[in-house]
Amino acid sequence: MTAATVHRYADCLEVEQAHAPTARRWLEARGYRVRAATRREQAAGVDVVCYRSDLRRPRCVDYKVDQASAHTGRLFVELVSNDRRQSPGWATLPDPPTGPGYVMWCTPLDGGALRVVVMRRSVLRSALAGWAARYPERRVRNPHYVTLGRAVPRREVERLACVVGHAPPVH
Repeated sequence: MTAATVHRYADCLEVEQAHAPTARRWLEARGYRVRAATRREQAAGVDVVCYRSDLRRPRCVDYKVDQASAHTGRLFVELVSNDRRQSPGWATLPDPPTGPGYVMWCTPLDGGALRVVVMRRSVLRSALAGWAARYPERRVRNPHYVTLGRAVPRREVERLACVVGHAPPVH
């Protein structure tokens, strides 16, 4: 993608939805019962809520499909969702009331598989200041606003992640 590329939310959502079954199957293979987030949970940055008998509270997961990561070796971290409204980016959101929040970056690989990196939101928020000091701001153009963030080397994100894995394709 070039600097002139304009991103549309609907297109990004379509890509995320296309990879959601693979991400869900990966979570289920780890013993989680997975349900779609409610509208209220979605507003708090949650795509799915995961339950497991050994956990006191469910885990709230926000999928982030980063297609460019396979080529750039970096994962995008959104700090400001909409520069005109100064809407907070998903990386700055607090844990939702339902349970601890996690970000699950999914990098599409050949054949429909995903490289998966899962990080607790609290760990992500703790890393933001350091990343802001070390990596330049990235501006992602949308039709009527700009999204601001950082492109962080995937290896650095993986170092702080609680899980790094590979999700085979769902056919």
